[in-house]
Amino acid sequence: MSQSRQLLENFFDDGSFTEINPGQKTAITGFGAVGGCPVYVFCQTGETAFSSAESARLLKIYALAEKNGAPLFSIFNSKGADLKEGIGVIKNFEDIIKAATDLSGVVPQISLITGNCMGSLALTALVSDFVFMTKDAQLFLSPPFLSRDKAEDAGKAEACLTSGAAHLVCKDEESAFAKIKELIAFLPANNLDSAPLVEFAGESVCSLNEPRKLAEELADNGTFYELQKEYGSACFTAFAFIGGRAAGMIGTDKAGGRIGSNDANKAARFIAFCDAFSIPLLTLIDNEGFELSAKNEAAGSIRDAAKLAGIYAESTMPKVRLICGDGVGASLAAFSGADLTYALNGALLTTLPVEAAVDILYSDELAASGDIQADRAKFADKYKNEYASAGVAAEKGYVDGVITAAEVPAVIAAAFDILDGKRILKTPKKRSNLTL
Repeated sequence: MSQSRQLLENFFDDGSFTEINPGQKTAITGFGAVGGCPVYVFCQTGETAFSSAESARLLKIYALAEKNGAPLFSIFNSKGADLKEGIGVIKNFEDIIKAATDLSGVVPQISLITGNCMGSLALTALVSDFVFMTKDAQLFLSPPFLSRDKAEDAGKAEACLTSGAAHLVCKDEESAFAKIKELIAFLPANNLDSAPLVEFAGESVCSLNEPRKLAEELADNGTFYELQKEYGSACFTAFAFIGGRAAGMIGTDKAGGRIGSNDANKAARFIAFCDAFSIPLLTLIDNEGFELSAKNEAAGSIRDAAKLAGIYAESTMPKVRLICGDGVGASLAAFSGADLTYALNGALLTTLPVEAAVDILYSDELAASGDIQADRAKFADKYKNEYASAGVAAEKGYVDGVITAAEVPAVIAAAFDILDGKRILKTPKKRSNLTL
């Protein structure tokens, strides 16, 4: 038995893997169960160049995944295209990219790069919802040796991780397969299925206010599963089970700095996936706003912020928002349209950072002050208590409850339970034209 087939046998539930048309020299294709969930797979072995025969096998597996509503797991490791087939190779790639795109949002697609994945196959891999790589794998459009700048890390796994092209890098195939099995447990089989439910006895205990630490505490039995940790430090994206229900989590954490382009792009892509498969989403907020940088704005950071705001507002899955600390101006408004919003005791919700608001609201008093530092602190407390506290936000109907960290597990679980039957009728249109 080949190493690739042995790995697939180990990946699927015992005895469930069935290969389609076995014994061929091209990619291995087949299906089986992972944790009881049907999954289709194709696996390039790296032994042959990509040909029309391999293309036909891939297209068949795409079609089966779509017709039967089951996730697709794709393993890329290729020597490149068979140049003897000429322009026919381009037609094969076009058909595969079209098939992968048509399948997007219908069933979850997961790609694993274990060797070389280049050119048009790289485009196919990146159409997937999640991209994993082994540490020695390479993913690129053009061979690095052809690039003008000769960047040494181009296409390497770590570079793909920091650029956001990859979600997770694992040391080898075995560890990658294990992480992918964990991921599949959080996912519905298709866009008509519900988010998975599991038995969970007891309740998580939460005591911390920092978004990431609170999210880790909230996850049932340590099920916090983070993706793209190295891409954007001010935002995290993760799956978890909350009260036995699979859910997505996004959080902004001022410990990682202000929200930048990478953070916005990471969050937007994750929100879009959760929306496509109706996975409930918890948003935890504590940040001081978007990056303060004219250079970044000139490079398009405002475009990325608008993308995040548009995708969050347009999404229709159950959405619960929790203000853990500071919610400031546009960075709070970017997460608009939640079904329910809660705030922790001590949270602040403000149009501007407190210091800036104080300088504007109390400019005359500060100008006449004999002790400007003491008076600025006094006015900051006054502003927080009278205009920016969670209690004031609740009085104005902006939040639906002010709670403690200890109350978070019960409140969030109840919120997702009551939103389970959420239905949205939207104005008919072909598609939104959001900033990309």
